[in-house]
Amino acid sequence: MLGTYTCDQVPGTLRLSRKNRALYLWRRTRDRLTRTGPTTYTADGYTLTLAATAGESGPRADDFVVDLERAPGLHYQSRQEPAGTPS
Repeated sequence: MLGTYTCDQVPGTLRLSRKNRALYLWRRTRDRLTRTGPTTYTADGYTLTLAATAGESGPRADDFVVDLERAPGLHYQSRQEPAGTPS
């Protein structure tokens, strides 16, 4: 599991995981994301864009933007789990 993420604009959390070089987004179910660019991934009905900053060797998984067809521009940030909480 890469982490749990929250967005101030919507309730609930999302989780990202990686298995066998594939990236997965967990909402109610697991969606396998298809890489479409250096920092962008798509699945049915949305695009996920990982954060990238100048000079960085690659995208980070500590925050990202989800563009849903019905709600574009949702910014998710990594949520710190309390100590002792399994992820």
